[in-house]
Amino acid sequence: FAGIGGFRVALDELGGQCVMASEVDALARETYSTNFGGELPCGDLTEISAADIPPHDFLSAGFPCQAFTITGRQPGLADPN
Repeated sequence: FAGIGGFRVALDELGGQCVMASEVDALARETYSTNFGGELPCGDLTEISAADIPPHDFLSAGFPCQAFTITGRQPGLADPN
């Protein structure tokens, strides 16, 4: 969901505060950590207990763009991810 943190940057600019981030892609997690002072996102959200998700007012999630990017195979909606 977090990717490299682009949506977080926008929310930060609007005064939001990120209380948790989740990303399955290892390279995206590494880049996110670099972008946000060493803060490493949690891994696969499906493996995180709901009790471990901090209280929040707003939840955002990004649509997996890899299936649609021109740099990938472009399976579109047929991509199982």
